[in-house]
Amino acid sequence: MASRLDDAARDLAVQIVRCPILVQCLEVGGSELPCAEVATGPGSPHHAHWVPEPWVGHLAEASLLFVSSNPAGGSDPSSHPDDPSSSSSDEVLLDCQDGAFDEGQLPGIAGGQYLVGVHGTRGKSVHYWEWAKRCASEILPRAPVPGQDYALTEVVHCGSPSEDGVWKALETCATKYLERVLQTSPARVVVVVGAIAKFAFAEYLHVVASDHLLGPVKLAGAERLVIVVPHPNSRGGNVPLSRHLTTEQLARVRKARVG
Repeated sequence: MASRLDDAARDLAVQIVRCPILVQCLEVGGSELPCAEVATGPGSPHHAHWVPEPWVGHLAEASLLFVSSNPAGGSDPSSHPDDPSSSSSDEVLLDCQDGAFDEGQLPGIAGGQYLVGVHGTRGKSVHYWEWAKRCASEILPRAPVPGQDYALTEVVHCGSPSEDGVWKALETCATKYLERVLQTSPARVVVVVGAIAKFAFAEYLHVVASDHLLGPVKLAGAERLVIVVPHPNSRGGNVPLSRHLTTEQLARVRKARVG
């Protein structure tokens, strides 16, 4: 749960959840800001009174981290008017984000892949979460515990369907939060998912991968291996890590993860 966050990690999560740029986007003239489309469009935080999502899973503990473009937007059958929103307390919001995968967390994520509403209604299986769980199982020597063995974050923290508005918001969000999120994570293996995240790592962190595996490299204050793969929703992207990595590379990843 959110109480497991130390003060620095909690402060960062709250800063993202209560991002002042979202507030600016809602003010007069805010529609001209680079973040306006992703922050106020359909499926966005403002549209449903949701908030930007810092990460899901216990970021400050997980030794494997997935980084993609931005959270998915849109509605889901599991949603309910009583679900947490921008009017909820910080603790409630962090519980359902940092503690998203925890057993009994409502709303949350069941089985590492199913959206569960505040009253326990199970929604659809989220393809990206399902894929991340499968990838984690290739690296770990046992079945992964979602949220503890791995966490997920994004380079843009407002949700939108089909990555709408993400390229426009990327510089603002990535320069403000990306390195700080990575500094909070102890992950020895970071999986960069999709073209937008790959671009962000190259442009704002100067981590450029010419292959699917890079490193170990110094990234946000720690030595890490970086895996770069297509997004599973992209053409040809829904494949195991072993399709992108050689046997030797996968062995290195497994050793780094547990080493």
